[in-house]
Amino acid sequence: MTRRGLLAGLAQAGVVPAGVVPAVLAPAVLALSGTALAGCTSAEPAYFTLAPVPGAAARGGPKLVELQRPGLAGYLDRPGIVRADSAYQLRVAGTERWGEPLGDLIARILSENLNQRLSGTSVFTTAGSISAQPDARIELDVQRFDADASGEVVLLAQVAVSRGRNRAGAATRTVRQTMRPAGPATRDLVAAMSTVLGGLADTVAGMLRGLPAASPSPSGCGPGCGGLGCGAGNGLCRRTRSCLLDSAVLAHPLTPALSRRERERTARPHANLQPVPGSASASAATPITRFSPPRASRR
Repeated sequence: MTRRGLLAGLAQAGVVPAGVVPAVLAPAVLALSGTALAGCTSAEPAYFTLAPVPGAAARGGPKLVELQRPGLAGYLDRPGIVRADSAYQLRVAGTERWGEPLGDLIARILSENLNQRLSGTSVFTTAGSISAQPDARIELDVQRFDADASGEVVLLAQVAVSRGRNRAGAATRTVRQTMRPAGPATRDLVAAMSTVLGGLADTVAGMLRGLPAASPSPSGCGPGCGGLGCGAGNGLCRRTRSCLLDSAVLAHPLTPALSRRERERTARPHANLQPVPGSASASAATPITRFSPPRASRR
């Protein structure tokens, strides 16, 4: 807006007499209008991110671990950085925001912390593009992750770790971490939040190391191992230490009709069974036996 247009608008609004603008008044009017226009311009938001915090590294965890996307309390699931203003009131910064969704940010930094702490373990998140069958899973529910009214950072979360698809040996724990920031600035707050997230990683790493060891997978065993035997060939099932039948037996059309007694008999320890003489796969280490399916009953 030009100076002439601004003064004309002020005259039309009745701020100054029409057609008369005192020379001494014009500079003050222009300065005041410039201040008002500057106040209408919104400030650029500042974006923040958490950072990994190193910890003590040790072996003993599962080989491949999946970190599921953390659950967040509703008041945290927003772009602005949240602080507690009082016992019942929150303050959300309008121009101080997270650089990415907070749930994804927590998962990314926590996985970096765990990869550093768990030597020989690879931790990936479900938010990424990796898809693999993990040896263990981590589930996290963040109930609080902000500064309280006194300025102290509080992290309160529930953690569950488990092995395999059936979640064997699952362990759960409630974790509370606190830290006072070094100063009142937002960067000091974010640095303290990164530190307490590192403390959470220490706890989760210990839980993963404490999981019971996975049972050894059977060598060459198919879905029938422990019942009818192995459909993948002759051998000794290390899980059940039972006799493994020929795949030809399992493929026999009458095999599904075996009685419960026959199933139990075929699953007896191999020491009570005699290998077939002359069998190419018969040996002292992996004896086998031939089993003939029962004939169909006559009516």
